[in-house]
Amino acid sequence: MRGLIQCDSHCPIVPQGNGGSVAISYANPVSQRYRYALFIPGFCVVMAISFVYQIEFYPLTSWHLYAILNSSGVITYQKVFGHQPSGAIVPVRLEDGIGALRYDGRYRQKLMHCIDGAREERNRVVSKKVEICRKFLTASGVVYNQKSPPNPKLTHLEVQEWVWDFRSNPSDPEHGKVTDRIIVEIEPVSSAAKQKSRDPS
Repeated sequence: MRGLIQCDSHCPIVPQGNGGSVAISYANPVSQRYRYALFIPGFCVVMAISFVYQIEFYPLTSWHLYAILNSSGVITYQKVFGHQPSGAIVPVRLEDGIGALRYDGRYRQKLMHCIDGAREERNRVVSKKVEICRKFLTASGVVYNQKSPPNPKLTHLEVQEWVWDFRSNPSDPEHGKVTDRIIVEIEPVSSAAKQKSRDPS
C-alpha cells in the first residue's frame, strides 16, 4: 500500500472505503516552474527567427515596417500618380480604391518592387517583380475607377521613386527629385470581364 501512495507528512488524510487502496499522485511543481520559464526564451527565439528571415505569416511578424534604420540622411520614397484620358496627371491614394490598404503601409513594399523590377527589366534581368507590380497596380486601378466618379477615369497608374537628401537640404520645397518611374496601363473593366469570360479557369 505504501508503494501506491506518493506523499509526505503534509498530505491530508483520505478516507478509504470498503478497504480499497487509493493511489495519490501529486504534480511535480518543479516541472511546472520550468515549463513557464522555457516558454519565454522559446517565444523570443521564434520572434528572432521571424525577424532575421522577415517572415510575415500570421501570427508571426518581423516588424521590419517599423524597424528600418537609416542614418545616411537620404530618404527614398514612392509616389503614385494617375493618368487621365485628357493627359492630366493627378496624385492617387491607392487606399481609396482597396480599403484593406488604408490600415497599414505594407503595400508600399510592392511599390518598391515595382521600381526594382523596372530596373531589372531595363538591365535584361528576368524577374517576377514587374509582373507582380503590374497585377497589383492593375487591380488597384480597376477598383479605383469603379469607386471614383464617372469622369474622369484613370488610364494608367504611375509609380515614381523620389530621393531626398534631407541632411544636405532639409528645406527642399520639392522634397527630393524623381530618380525612377514605372507606368502601368489599367485594363478597362469591360475588357477585364471579357477576358475572364474567355478564360475557363
